[in-house]
Amino acid sequence: MCPRPSAAPAARPAITDVERLERLAASRAAALEALTRASGSDSLCTLSREQLPAAKYHEGAVAALGDALRAARRGDPEPDPAHWGAAFAARAETDPSWRVYLVGGRDALTRLATTVSAPAAPAGDAAPRLAPAAVTR
Repeated sequence: MCPRPSAAPAARPAITDVERLERLAASRAAALEALTRASGSDSLCTLSREQLPAAKYHEGAVAALGDALRAARRGDPEPDPAHWGAAFAARAETDPSWRVYLVGGRDALTRLATTVSAPAAPAGDAAPRLAPAAVTR
């Protein structure tokens, strides 16, 4: 008896719009939780210089993921990570807080591209964590 040829790998199952929205909402909720931890639940206007970069990073992530969630609800594509926040680019050139904000938003959208398009994690797995990239002041 001849061995059967191995079957081709199964294609990744398509993710439904509902699943996509749920995963976008979960990613945004995780970013908001990270922002709350970074700020110590204080107003962003009152943070110390030590807390500010981490908080601005997570604030950018929350904003970008909110934009992605609104786009998905309208049936539009998510924002392109490379161009998200382009309106703030001039400010980011001179203000480290804006630079960190843009990096946080763009990092979140980059992670989103892999997280949302991948199959759902098994039940009980934690929501994706948003860790700041190395940021210079």
